[in-house]
Amino acid sequence: MRDLQSRLLTTHKIEQYHEEIRDRNCDNFQMFAVGGIIITGIILAVGATLIRYTVFVREYLLFFIYLIVLYFVARFCNKKKVKHIIYIYYAALLPIYGGGILMGTFFDPDQPAITIMVLMCGLTLFIIDKPRRMFLYALFIAVSFAVCSYIAKEQKIFITDMVNLLIYFCLSVAINYFSLRDRVESVENYVKLREKSERDTMTSLLNRGAGETQAKGMLAAGINGAFAIMDVDDFKQINDTYGHQVGDEVICQATRKLQETFRTTDIVWRLGGDEFAVYAVGLVDKEICEKKFEQLKNDLRHVQTSNPKCNSITISVGCTICQKANMNFEDLYRYSDEALYEVKKNSKGGYLCRSLTE
Repeated sequence: MRDLQSRLLTTHKIEQYHEEIRDRNCDNFQMFAVGGIIITGIILAVGATLIRYTVFVREYLLFFIYLIVLYFVARFCNKKKVKHIIYIYYAALLPIYGGGILMGTFFDPDQPAITIMVLMCGLTLFIIDKPRRMFLYALFIAVSFAVCSYIAKEQKIFITDMVNLLIYFCLSVAINYFSLRDRVESVENYVKLREKSERDTMTSLLNRGAGETQAKGMLAAGINGAFAIMDVDDFKQINDTYGHQVGDEVICQATRKLQETFRTTDIVWRLGGDEFAVYAVGLVDKEICEKKFEQLKNDLRHVQTSNPKCNSITISVGCTICQKANMNFEDLYRYSDEALYEVKKNSKGGYLCRSLTE
């Protein structure tokens, strides 16, 4: 029962942290290809000088060429952050397992298999995936080897292979399961630590570094939107008049209203102090953008703080709607900052939206 709960928990964590696990599988795929090229190259160099193993030089050469191809496939997947990398990974391993099965059966029917046993224990250590799927994959390889061994070998050698297969299969499942738990826990700890380092301690919004990084990523991917800089009007006066506790409450109330106004897919972060920024993904309609700021403006008139005299706040907003290709974040920031300055100069508690087109 406890083991079942552990497997279910591991599966749940894999689903919860799927993006980080996908990235790690992409990295592992590339590392596996590089490691395979190095090891196979050494085997080729040594095997070519030993008469006993020259019969396998051709097979290892094919492996070597295949691993080079695999390396370029892995690089492409890593660069593009392919969503279903795990299926590509499994498919890429099949020819290697297939080669190991052939070498241990039809190519050398007079000897017990060794290569496939080693591969069963080692290859899936590079994969982070759900335990059930990894078990079924290993079972498929084991059954395929058993069938080939039965066809290619005499009964005595076949029985030896089956005994070894049972031992190595159980060893493979155990090694991979316990290793998988540790790797998933490592992913969980890393993600939690990263999220903590990316968050503002008071508001739990993204901090400046994390927010700007995500916004730059959107621009680099060609995803246009509206970028706004805003700050709470007369915030220093609020602190001086009502105290820093009320000032902190104002910041938290502004944060809550921002989150209610914008979507979860939008990037909202705290620049510092009483300043915030938003990158509204895909929002390029000026009228809709102005409606959002009008709604935010009205909502902030009815905030609740511990001091009844400070239950209404205003913010000033400078916004730039970007519809240009290859837009630079620094330029976008400058345009919005200039718009904010103009609002603050003319009359506080307002907003100014500007559009940038080709």
